[in-house]
Amino acid sequence: MRFLRKHRNQILLHLILLPFMLIFIYPIFWTLISSFKTDQDVFSNLWGLPTFWNVENYFNVWNVARLDRAFFNSLYISFFTVLIVIIITILASYAFSQDNSKFMKIIFIAFIATFMLPADVLFLTIFFQIRDLGLINSFWGVILPSAALGMTFSIFILTNFMKELPQSILDSATIDGCSRFRLLTSIVVPLVREPIFVLIIFQFTATWNSFILPLVVLRRPDMLVLPQVLAGFIGQLHVRYTEMFAAIIITFIPVLVLFVLFQRSFIQGMSQGALKE
Repeated sequence: MRFLRKHRNQILLHLILLPFMLIFIYPIFWTLISSFKTDQDVFSNLWGLPTFWNVENYFNVWNVARLDRAFFNSLYISFFTVLIVIIITILASYAFSQDNSKFMKIIFIAFIATFMLPADVLFLTIFFQIRDLGLINSFWGVILPSAALGMTFSIFILTNFMKELPQSILDSATIDGCSRFRLLTSIVVPLVREPIFVLIIFQFTATWNSFILPLVVLRRPDMLVLPQVLAGFIGQLHVRYTEMFAAIIITFIPVLVLFVLFQRSFIQGMSQGALKE
């Protein structure tokens, strides 16, 4: 009883959050269970466990549907997109946070103003630029626009974190003879490590799930990415449900692994308001 009185508020909070947790988790659990069923079992036993655990769905989508090729295509595009975004974001955010001149403020406002433009509005212009550069059916035709579209949000977030860094620490390092590059790599970046991890997860997830841009740029069958392959399971007359469920689970795994690896940094970065002197 003493334990219940002491932790009453915490227990009540968990009881309130439990239904919301089930709402988010159950669709993933149902998709996982359904991925081991046959097409007939999905309709005859919609909510129950599989009558026969059919592992062939995963082998079929990985080998026959060539999900393996699409998996590594998506991984290649997402990796280099995140790499470009993070490097340029760190450099640009450091410049915006340290230079308080009117010129830099105008550049920053103009840069952030592009964030208000929906990405769909820019697709036609992006396509013409990709075509003129000869990047149709090239992974870099997806990587470069994806990095450009994701960079504005990342710079906006990281600049505000860098502006809140204790100026006394930066001044002390400068007095001790620390160069600007050393100051950035050895002091600034470690202090904003958690927000950087948050941006990595956001950008990786956005690129990993991107469908429209790869659909326009990548037309060769061996260059398809995961969302394109997933869309291929839905035909005009037939939907391959169980194979599609298996492909969804495989597609979900890298994002889950990334979040688990950076879970602590992600939560700290999301809850971190600012560093105060």
